[in-house]
Amino acid sequence: MTTHTPEATTLEVKLNSPTSRMTTVTVPTTTFKYNFTLIHETWPTVFFNAKAPKSHFKLVSTDYQKQNKTILTQPQIMPPTLSWSNSSDGARYLVYVCDERHGCGGLGDRQRTIVSLYVLSRLVNRRFSIIMSSPCDITHFFVPFKVQWLPPPDLDPPTKDNTVYEMTTGTGLKFSSSLKSGDFNEMYPQRVLYLITNIDMFDYFGVNPIYSSVFKQWNGLLTRRGRFHWAWGELMRPTPPVMSELVSILGETFLKKKGVLPVNDGRATKLKSLYDVGNTSLICAHVRVGQNPSNPHDEPFTAVTVEDLPMLHNFMLSKDTKGDAMFYVASDYINVRILSHNFFGKRFLEYGAQIKHIDRQRSGSDACDGFKWTLVDQFILSLCDVLVMSPSGFSLGAYYTSNSTDTTYILGDGKIKPYYE
Repeated sequence: MTTHTPEATTLEVKLNSPTSRMTTVTVPTTTFKYNFTLIHETWPTVFFNAKAPKSHFKLVSTDYQKQNKTILTQPQIMPPTLSWSNSSDGARYLVYVCDERHGCGGLGDRQRTIVSLYVLSRLVNRRFSIIMSSPCDITHFFVPFKVQWLPPPDLDPPTKDNTVYEMTTGTGLKFSSSLKSGDFNEMYPQRVLYLITNIDMFDYFGVNPIYSSVFKQWNGLLTRRGRFHWAWGELMRPTPPVMSELVSILGETFLKKKGVLPVNDGRATKLKSLYDVGNTSLICAHVRVGQNPSNPHDEPFTAVTVEDLPMLHNFMLSKDTKGDAMFYVASDYINVRILSHNFFGKRFLEYGAQIKHIDRQRSGSDACDGFKWTLVDQFILSLCDVLVMSPSGFSLGAYYTSNSTDTTYILGDGKIKPYYE
């Protein structure tokens, strides 16, 4: 077994964003028009509860959060950025696959799986690629930033011997459990390994004693927020159409304040924003209701209900210390947005985002638009000055990618409390 000794670098706490909303990105079509035919075509579509495990959510006292806030502000050591060409060069690969043949889960499932597999790829010295074509190609909305994750054209195709299919609803998680010990490349010598999964693999390989010395050097990987913020920032750059949507909703001044657009960008915009948030505060919440008329195929979700809205609205209003804040509530249920709009009036951001579960409602002609608005919703939540989450992987993605060190709150079981992992 070879031992990998990583170099160390310090995580920069800022958003990894395009240098300008006017940036153009050219990606050769041959790099993402995949000709792969994945195996096991007879597998049924697997639906599962897409919410993050309850162990991810802890309601704690304010005193505990204040005591531990210094942990977040300590320098966190992350792996150095690597770069490689868009040719396989005989290198070993881990490939995350989410296609139309298999259930992938919602955005939260996909994100935590991608993050964990990217971390794993760095630990085992493999390059990392992403194939996500469901409900449409992810490259419409995100392209590689620091890491080239588009699969090279000469990559070995999937076969029964190099493809793993494992979901949280399955029994006997053989692959995941195997990561708790042993040398990964000895157990899986395939040059390319395709993974169709919705599992946070860190929960398994994170306890493997082989990597204990690596985690001492890359200590930033030991927290969920640390590794998510680092990995997503390394991998994902929003495309110009996504950036244009953000500008058209929030305005350039607010996005410059948040570091999404450069302050010295002097080029005049042709976009008129619906809400010029400017230098005012943006107070937000995510309300996941679960199965409802807007999202009929989801599973019932009892932690948050429409009956919680009056409490939530008044809590959000109490955070508007200057009396001029703007408000936004993202939800999987249109009635939540309507009631929130009625409560906050003109200070509520309502831009007509389509509500679609990107896995359970992925077969419709408007599924791709639903994917876009899901990503835009989460991006907006990540920029909020005050955020109230639901017990949801979607909420966690916004919290993890946020640069804020202020208190984040969580709504659940009729209460709103500070959130800390």
